[in-house]
Amino acid sequence: MAAAERGLRGGGEGGEDVSRWVEVGEVVSLVKVIVGCGVFSLAGACAAVGNDKRIILPAAALTLFFAGTAGYTFLLLGRAAAAAPKGVASVGEIWAAHVSEESAWVPELLASALTWSAPLWCW
Repeated sequence: MAAAERGLRGGGEGGEDVSRWVEVGEVVSLVKVIVGCGVFSLAGACAAVGNDKRIILPAAALTLFFAGTAGYTFLLLGRAAAAAPKGVASVGEIWAAHVSEESAWVPELLASALTWSAPLWCW
């Protein structure tokens, strides 16, 4: 059940306060995941290479590059969702609104495959 259907976002007494805390929780969760996957893994990767301090600069540059790419991807998804009809809630629905409903399964399959294959990359 969506937060709007439960009455958590606006419209009721105290709804704005709950909405603000829900958004804060989402941001904190996102930052926790990004720091855990990106920043902490950078130190582990540098330690695995050896005790060479010259590796820090290229590793940090790659981390910033991938962070920028991910941020730009989220920006594009946000713009596509904003341009789509109201009520889209997934990448597949954004795809269906802009490209084709018949192939809306493609981005969802790719996102799932990417998520489930991530542990193999770290192995």
